[in-house]
Amino acid sequence: MKKLILAAAIALPGLAHAHGNVFAMTKMSVDAALERFQADEPTSIVQDYKGIRSWPIGDELKVRVYHGPQESIVYTCHMDHASGEAEKVMCMKD
Repeated sequence: MKKLILAAAIALPGLAHAHGNVFAMTKMSVDAALERFQADEPTSIVQDYKGIRSWPIGDELKVRVYHGPQESIVYTCHMDHASGEAEKVMCMKD
């Protein structure tokens, strides 16, 4: 438990500093991952959506989308500074 708290204390300030607010970055990452999930996956998988979980890792966020009885898809999300848009998050399937 102490290691988890220490890791969060180290990772969250860097994420928050780089993108303004860790909560805003989490919300944008979840939104981007769900958009990607709906666009890329077959309708049968999308309709079987069960839930979502996200967590920060350095300056990125991982988003796990649960579907089916016990299946999930993990996305790695980060800010896309190359596009010229200030607040755009890109997610890639792991």
